[in-house]
Amino acid sequence: MAEDRLMAFWVAMATDPMKHEAFLRDAEAAMDAAGLDAAERAVIRSGDARTVYARLTNTALPSSSTQAALPGKS
Repeated sequence: MAEDRLMAFWVAMATDPMKHEAFLRDAEAAMDAAGLDAAERAVIRSGDARTVYARLTNTALPSSSTQAALPGKS
């Protein structure tokens, strides 16, 4: 399951210093090694915590009008 693969990738980044270092050196090679597909890579490349959270929890992102109403958003 894609969510499992993506979650495993994030866990590895947080718990395995060598894998994290490899990602910092060459993100594409690290994502290749993890077997991530194009959609999973796009989530990581987005750099957006809400996008990552939505993908990992299988929930929808709030609409842009809802996001604007969130604290810290303008």
